[in-house]
Parts: sequence; structure tokens; C-alpha cells
Amino acid sequence: RRGLGQLLGRGTANGVPDLRIIEREELIAMEPNLSDDVTCALFAPTGGIVCPFHMTMAFAENACTNGVKFFLNTQVDTIEKNGDSYRISTLHTDTKNKETFEAKVVINAAGVYADVFNNMLNAAGVYSDEIHNMVSEKKLHNTPRKGDYCLLDQAAGGYVSHTIFQLPSKMGKGVLVTPTVHGNLLVGPTAVDVDDKEAVNTTASGLDSLTATAARSVKNVPMRQVITSFAGLRAHEDSDDFVIGEAKDAKGFI
Repeated sequence: RRGLGQLLGRGTANGVPDLRIIEREELIAMEPNLSDDVTCALFAPTGGIVCPFHMTMAFAENACTNGVKFFLNTQVDTIEKNGDSYRISTLHTDTKNKETFEAKVVINAAGVYADVFNNMLNAAGVYSDEIHNMVSEKKLHNTPRKGDYCLLDQAAGGYVSHTIFQLPSKMGKGVLVTPTVHGNLLVGPTAVDVDDKEAVNTTASGLDSLTATAARSVKNVPMRQVITSFAGLRAHEDSDDFVIGEAKDAKGFI
């Protein structure tokens, strides 16, 4: 309950409306399949879910409409300060053509995982910490944090009607159980630090851990109705927080 109170205070301070802590009796009326160990929860009625694929495509379409040009399958090799701008040298992973760009502002959103074209060509991936370290003396280091997911059939989609989070831990937000916009049920992610920045394979131990952890909040999740499983990586920087903003010693580098 103390952890929920802290989250409630943080959410209220950030302007999230209608937050409240609800007790087990009301909880079970809302979500009958919650674990017997669940005693209370923080209810955020203004929360929601989206389709990440359609949302990303919509962002890209909007950007294109507003004049953004996309250079796909293009790997950044180097970034160098050039007066009041940056010189970005790139390599096209299909054609091997090289190209140089000049920009006064660079937004580094490279994340932790190299794209599939780099894997196919056995080329070295370039990640957000490495790109940052090309231009800033304050070095960053990302550890890949791996998460396994299971997607269940639409027959299981109504097992819960809200996104059920567990209390976050030092490893992140924890395993959730949630309906999807397409009517399926999604369970995940786990959180395990790994060395390989391209380790997006699932493992038996990871999926077993996922099932056991999900059961702490939702009982008897119908895992026999899993139709696919997958894993993703997120970048965990050594400072334990997101790095958002302009580098202090690299003007225009976000």
C-alpha cells in the first residue's frame, strides 16, 4: 500500500486526473480473475491502450506529410562536430553507398537494438550510447534489458478488461496482463539484463518466469491459448533513468 501511495502522489503531482486507491471488494467486482493475494490497487481510469504498429505508422505518415525525408536501411558510421553543425557519415546497408549529411540539430533515438539488415550483413550495430559518445565527453553506457512476451488468442481476450500492472521494481514496470486493441490478451514483459544487444530470442526459462510472475496478479492465465511469443530489448542506461535533453557539451545534439 505504501508503494501505491507513492505512485498516487506522483501521478497527482503530474496532473493525472481521477486517480484513487481501491480495495479488494471493488477490485474483484471489476476484475474477477485477479489473484487471491491482491489486496488493493491504484486505479487510473484515464489510462488507455493503443496499437503500437498503427500508431507508429500514423506518426510516420504525418511526418511525411510535413516534409520529413526517410533514409531507410542506412547506418550511421560517424558523427563529427563541424563548426555550429554536425557532419553525419552514413552507409546504405543494401547498396553500400556512402552519404554525408550536415545538420544543426541531431536527435539521437537509436535505442539499443541494431536493425535486421545489420544482422543479415553481419555489420556492426550502432546504438544510442555509441552515437552519443561520438560527440559528448560525458559518456553513456546502455545495458540491454530483455523482456519476454506472450500473445494469447482472442478467445482469451476478455480474461481481464483493464491493463493490470504490478508494482514497479528496480528492474522496471514489471509484468502486465492486458487486453489489446485487437481483442487478444498480452502478458509481459520480463526484465533480465543481458550482454548481447541483439538478443531478441525467447527462452524456456524466460517464458516460465513470465508465467509465474503474471500469476502474482492474475490467477490461472490461460497460457494454453498462447499463439505466439517474442522478446524485445530496451536500453537501460547506467544512471537508472531516461536521458532526454540536449547534451551539455554538444549544442544541438538531443
